Amino acid sequence: MKKIAVIIALLSVALSVNAAEIPEKTKAVLAKIEKANESLSTISSPVTETRMMPNGKEFVSTGNFYFSSPNLLAIRYIDPAGDYLVINTTEIAQKKKQGKTFKFSLKKNQSMQDLSNTLLWCISGKLIKLAEANDAAVSTSEANGIITVVFTAEAKNGRDFKKVELTYDKSTLRLKSMAMTGKNNIVTKYSMDKPQYGAQIDASLFQVK
Repeated sequence: MKKIAVIIALLSVALSVNAAEIPEKTKAVLAKIEKANESLSTISSPVTETRMMPNGKEFVSTGNFYFSSPNLLAIRYIDPAGDYLVINTTEIAQKKKQGKTFKFSLKKNQSMQDLSNTLLWCISGKLIKLAEANDAAVSTSEANGIITVVFTAEAKNGRDFKKVELTYDKSTLRLKSMAMTGKNNIVTKYSMDKPQYGAQIDASLFQVK
């Protein structure tokens, strides 16, 4: 299963060190984001996914993104219609337009549990835990009302990614975009347009039929 990801950009001046040595200034930024998202219950938003291949080719998909705290995530695609990515309490599943469907038990597959944790921590703002679990270096920067946080995992230690980039609105500290560079150097960029917070989400969206 090709790993998922989500990207951003916009920065300057970054601090970069191993997770165990996160400087207080950087850790304070991460803690501030985490605290601001403690009350986050749901996110729903139109989403654009851009998958960037190592050879420069790009593939764009569109759909709707859903998150319900603490551990439910779904992307239901409009184009290609019928595709999906779902994480719920028991499994992670993905259907792609080629007709392939992947489904893994989180209880039985540790690598998929790790991937699930990584995605959920990114979305819910549990950034210190994300850095520590992946022994990742962390950098933070701020420009034009956007806070950017970048995680870089050492090849021998990184479990799910080489790099994750997250951007947050400085005023609300809510996630604007998320990107993951997989070990295969494929970058998937998810951009959320006009996200809504706290709205009720139909539970069926997190079910795999």
